[in-house]
Amino acid sequence: MQNTSSRARIKPDSVPRELRPSVLQNLSTLDLSSNQVSDVSPLKDLRSLSDLKLNGTRVSDLSPLKDLKNLSSLELSQNYGVIDISPLKDLRNLSDLDLSRTRVSDLSPLKDLKNLSVLNLSATQVTDVSPLKDLKNLSTLLDLGNTSVSDVSPLKDLGNLQTLFLAFTKVSDISPLQRLQNLSELDLTSTQVSDVSPLKDLKHLSSLFLNGTKVSDVSSLKNIENL
Repeated sequence: MQNTSSRARIKPDSVPRELRPSVLQNLSTLDLSSNQVSDVSPLKDLRSLSDLKLNGTRVSDLSPLKDLKNLSSLELSQNYGVIDISPLKDLRNLSDLDLSRTRVSDLSPLKDLKNLSVLNLSATQVTDVSPLKDLKNLSTLLDLGNTSVSDVSPLKDLGNLQTLFLAFTKVSDISPLQRLQNLSELDLTSTQVSDVSPLKDLKHLSSLFLNGTKVSDVSSLKNIENL
């Protein structure tokens, strides 16, 4: 691996326990997924990083990432030690954030990350999504599947959202979703939803998953041509 490289993929069988900043100084993309890395403090001065993959590692402390202001994509999936995401609160360029299968519960550090377009929170400990209410650029994906979320009213103004996963949540009332006019895919698998009439005017809806719900009548959806 050359010092001038802008991309790096560290293999699981060769990653050192302490990363070497001298090697990584010019990187814009760094993939450390599925490694034994636990300490990312050597990355703290890598200001060129825009894409960082740390999924499936042993990382728990995110504070060394707090000044990586160029980060646009950050993957932290399957880091079960990750609980506190407050070090991410000033990473305003983040557009793609994967926190799935972490122990994150408090989303308040995300409330000012207005460039987020992809947010994966599946299989986390999240229950309250109110910090997401002003993230109007959330468009590509919001995944809340396998969480204990029950109230989706804070999502009612996310009008650019195209894909929303709520499978295996505690959601029963989907009336707040009736204003999400750009929604094309909605997963309500194994929820407590019984009434789908709030979806009747979502003309772009093309994929709707209702298996394992309490829905018995879908006649209200008859005018959605793409379904």
